[in-house]
Amino acid sequence: MALRGDQGARRLLDVHRQEVCWLDVDDPGILLDIDVPNDWPPQEGQVTSEP
Repeated sequence: MALRGDQGARRLLDVHRQEVCWLDVDDPGILLDIDVPNDWPPQEGQVTSEP
């Protein structure tokens, strides 16, 4: 299944709901929305995660 446009992974998660395993993640970087190469690297002041 391919994603097109700005639909994110929501459709994939809906279609494969029975296969989804949710995890608690203690990393603010999980909230970054990276869709195209210009979205990365984060701009100064944005949330980043430590290695």
